[in-house]
Amino acid sequence: MNPCFIEACEAGTIERYTSLEAELLELAEYEIYELTEEAIALLHPPSDEARNNASSLRSHFQRYRDNIRFHSIAIKKYPVTFGGDKKLMLFLWRVPKEPSDRADADNDRTVMEVKNRLPVIHSRAVRREFTERFSHAVVSPSVLRQMYTLLTCDGSAPHDRAQRDVDERTLEYLVSGGDIELWPDMRVLNSGERDKYDLFWAAGDKVCASLVSCASDNRHGQERTLQQPISVPDFRRRVVEQLVADGHPDAAVPTDQWIAFQFMPRHPTRELATRHTGRWEISLKVLSTTLRKFNADAHACNALELNVKAFIEEADTVLVRAFEAQRDEVGAASDDQASHSGSDSDSGPASDGDSGRDSGNTIDYYLTSTNARTVRLSNDDKCKVPTGEPDCPVGTNVRPMAAALAARTVQLRAMDHSWHRASITPTVTLLTDLEHAFETNKWRNGQLVVTVKDSILQPSSAFRNAAELKTTILNQSAKPIIIDKRTDGGPEQNTTFLSVQLANVALLRATGADLLIHQRPAADTSWVNEVEGCMPLLNMALQHQATARLRMDERFETLLSNEGSMSKIREAIAAIEDPSERAAAKAAWTASVCGEGAPVKLLEQRFGRLEYTGRRVIIQPVETASAIEDMQDLVKEIDPNWESTMTTKAAVAKLPKLTSFLETHTVCDKYIVCIFNCGRAGDCPFDCPPLRMPLAAYKELIGDRLKSGCKIVPQPEHTPASGKEHFDTYENLKGRPTSEKHYPSYTPATRASSSATAADAATQKKAGAELWHATKARLTIGCSECGKPRCLFSLSALTAEQVDLAQSCIDDVSSYVCGATGLFLDDHVLASKLHIRAAITCGMPVEKQYYTSKRFRDCCTWCATTDPTEFADPGRLNLNGQKSYTICTRCALVDGKPVVTFGKQVKTAAKKVKAKGRKRQKVDSSEESEAEESEVEESEAETEADGEEASGVEEDDDEYQYTVELVLAKREARVARKGIVVQYAVKWDEWDQTPDMTWEPPENLSNAKEEVVKFERRVAAMPSRDAFSGPTASSACCYATCCKVADRADVETSQCFVCAKMVHSACATQHLFLEPFIQKLDSANICFDCALLVAMVEKRTPFGIAGARLMFEPYYLQLRGVAALTEPSPFALGAFIATGSLKLVEAATTTARSATAGAKCAKCKSAAGELRACSFCKGGIYHDTPACLGEQRGPEASFKHKSFPWCCPKCFQKGKAALSKHLAAPAPAPTKRRGR
Repeated sequence: MNPCFIEACEAGTIERYTSLEAELLELAEYEIYELTEEAIALLHPPSDEARNNASSLRSHFQRYRDNIRFHSIAIKKYPVTFGGDKKLMLFLWRVPKEPSDRADADNDRTVMEVKNRLPVIHSRAVRREFTERFSHAVVSPSVLRQMYTLLTCDGSAPHDRAQRDVDERTLEYLVSGGDIELWPDMRVLNSGERDKYDLFWAAGDKVCASLVSCASDNRHGQERTLQQPISVPDFRRRVVEQLVADGHPDAAVPTDQWIAFQFMPRHPTRELATRHTGRWEISLKVLSTTLRKFNADAHACNALELNVKAFIEEADTVLVRAFEAQRDEVGAASDDQASHSGSDSDSGPASDGDSGRDSGNTIDYYLTSTNARTVRLSNDDKCKVPTGEPDCPVGTNVRPMAAALAARTVQLRAMDHSWHRASITPTVTLLTDLEHAFETNKWRNGQLVVTVKDSILQPSSAFRNAAELKTTILNQSAKPIIIDKRTDGGPEQNTTFLSVQLANVALLRATGADLLIHQRPAADTSWVNEVEGCMPLLNMALQHQATARLRMDERFETLLSNEGSMSKIREAIAAIEDPSERAAAKAAWTASVCGEGAPVKLLEQRFGRLEYTGRRVIIQPVETASAIEDMQDLVKEIDPNWESTMTTKAAVAKLPKLTSFLETHTVCDKYIVCIFNCGRAGDCPFDCPPLRMPLAAYKELIGDRLKSGCKIVPQPEHTPASGKEHFDTYENLKGRPTSEKHYPSYTPATRASSSATAADAATQKKAGAELWHATKARLTIGCSECGKPRCLFSLSALTAEQVDLAQSCIDDVSSYVCGATGLFLDDHVLASKLHIRAAITCGMPVEKQYYTSKRFRDCCTWCATTDPTEFADPGRLNLNGQKSYTICTRCALVDGKPVVTFGKQVKTAAKKVKAKGRKRQKVDSSEESEAEESEVEESEAETEADGEEASGVEEDDDEYQYTVELVLAKREARVARKGIVVQYAVKWDEWDQTPDMTWEPPENLSNAKEEVVKFERRVAAMPSRDAFSGPTASSACCYATCCKVADRADVETSQCFVCAKMVHSACATQHLFLEPFIQKLDSANICFDCALLVAMVEKRTPFGIAGARLMFEPYYLQLRGVAALTEPSPFALGAFIATGSLKLVEAATTTARSATAGAKCAKCKSAAGELRACSFCKGGIYHDTPACLGEQRGPEASFKHKSFPWCCPKCFQKGKAALSKHLAAPAPAPTKRRGR
């Protein structure tokens, strides 16, 4: 490996490197320092736990080496890796801090000196050749190895521990001078004939030579697996056959145990390995069937789980303390009441006494048991159990661990294939015993609950899961206060899916708890879930079992006979038009799978006979459809307009009441969701029930944390105290605001890894050159993490049977994640036929083959919504003549996702840009070409279509200077050969026309960093949508929480010159977001919303309304729903104009306040009285009276201002409809630049 520089850092030296820095300072420059693992252990000692774990110890050393940084010195690092005991050698030497003072000759001389120090490592093949060449001499192999090492200076480590021990003893023997008295031959103590089995060993050598090797040269030498002999007795029989063939039928044969000791040990590090001779380089192997995929968020999710556990323990302590204080208060009140009860018989002591006893009973109930206060559960679906057709039982696919007990006359038989249509899903829930967990820190002790369901008509869903957990929780605790729910990340349990969040809301309200925490592990790491440790127990009930459903009525068997997968059967039953016939078909199928004598009953009986941690497994019945509807009704109680099919964010965004509930009663992150009672019983618009926990505990655990901007459960974060290798503890994080920015996936990967791309290329080379073509896309599978559909490709078309078989396998996959490829087992008939790409990530859009194949349902390229009403109009996306794949308005406008385009773009001249203060200079031809290449941005669509470069306009501009006047906006755009990059909308000085605005990457603005920083500060200063509805300042300034002089009583307020609200002029002039245009307005006495509206109407912003849309649209798009817009207020009209929902009639922008002569009111059809004229249409004329306008009259003061545009009721409703669907197109964003 080449040496690399480590420059001095300004942040300072981390504490664990201070000693190393001091030692390097004592050495001269370019003097070599070897950093060994022993030195690291002295400089930064590992923990006791790491010392006892080899993997943790290696990670400790590796982290120390990788993160070396010093404050006062610069160094060069030269790592060299070796196998065996050498592991890794790291050489450091100090270099001058200033790069200009460094000499290449000094560095090269140091590198050569390091190379001279390195030991020579020879391959095993070379060493083996040496020992074989001199093996005829009467010298042992260990002595030959020592001779080889001495002659060649070979520093290679022994390939295993046994050889190391032998080499050490041989070296001691050689050093002792060969004194035989000191080293007696212990083999003389062995009894028996030494050459008794020589013939057998020789025949065994011939058998071993015939085996085919399937393992390459590795750390323990070349080993061969028993591919042909299936056991040790089988190997012995083959050697005996070889003896007979060699003419030695009467040769002595050793026992099977002695034969096994001649193999290579399965575990060379165990003590049993010392008994193996290693005569034959073969070993017994066990097939590995489980592969775990790495997820970058795994470490952070584990830290989050520790935070949740710490919160539960803290909450339990807080609840106990609060209930004890409450009990003391109730007792004191009861004593006072008892002392006065005898003297005042009319005061009603019986009633108050009953209330006191009830309160005391509740307190005693919660103080009795930890499990009564908090319910901790771990929930997951076990893999589906195959169920065969009538009279054709199919095995459960559980590998038998031991022989089964059965009657002598019973035959354990199953079909010799695993094809099936029906299957059974066991849902497993572990109720953790928290008292035991708090004492022992073991969270897998508790009650196991199993629900066995038909996978076709009783599939797992978010609300079904919530209904099941409601029953499970209430059986554990009648009145839980806190519920902690941990699940996997499947579609029915993914915390980012709105359906799961709504189901959790229903679960909280159904149980009456005050707080529900739902967390999940990172994708591909669901094995960390506690309930996963219980699955092997259930396998005991499934081994040696084969199931088959019962036969239905012949008409239903005929109806479903051609449906080859679960989804096809479900669709066939749903397609029956007659409701009674459809209900009969459902009942018949359910009886065949779940009725008496059916597979579900069989598995329920077997699961119910198991015990876990000393408790009998509880079998919970399947929840009915009415129970699921009851859970959905709990959500409808919050917003009656909600329907069970509205489970996407875009659909719920249209429901302002439900949206408001989610904003005020939930804290939703990627891996955790907290849903809580607001604590305002009787005053809550959503009818939250009274709190079960004491108010003091609620404030400490929930209320105070939310008010201070903290999470209820803090997100894992790196801090200076913890370093970048670890996350800080719960105690240090709970009182401070945290976020998800420390998750590695916080910025999702938008490009696949090189290894994944190479894997796709290898798959394509093996299957065929056209494998990844759109015409080869056959089926899709949904990602459980991001929800996007991913295509399955096949070079040849699939038959109907193959489609059913593939769909059945897809139905059985519970948690596919983008990039996973192992959908089929190696021996599956479709394993070599149907493929899925590995080079895709959750941060990438839906594949283009999905759309161009014309096989699948249209969906958004980013969120995968299939609702056509949510799709953005392609004609209004300003794509410069290109076409785009489907994208919804939310992704395009609210989330700012780039539009995936195709086709040729309308060509425009590329504009050369120059940042502030940077002049163009003449360069020679070679330098000029390089400058052109870095400055001219190629058109993204042209590169995708035909790879043509944008043409530039040549001009002699050596003396011209291009200056950035203002940065308007920022976006993410896809650029050829660069992927998704950040771009800034730039207003150039002296270029005032809208087409002169350009989108520039940050590298083109390197000399205009001041303007970029100003823009970022303006964006950061953008107020939230509820900033002006918060607590007002003492002076009643309408800027509320954004007021700049709230603490100064000497500053007077004045009326906004548009709407007459009270404002401080300093609040407008000092607000960074208003800075680019506030000085151009008629007065600084203006509120925030009026300032934005007047700036757009009077065109006080760069490029007029087009520039205002870029600057102001993010502020207005914070609005979740339009139900709050009840009148044409400054905010509502500004939102309509900035998003393009309404367009001003140009001639009426500032003058259409009174109607023309002869005009009539559109409401009462009368021309008498004062009439208003709409600024957005020509026919909207109304009387300025409540009878004709109602709530649409608007603020009177605003209407009097010349620049306040008023809209009629029809335009107002039209604007609300357009805004709610996010149909507004973004401002033009040219990607090419003109030459000047």
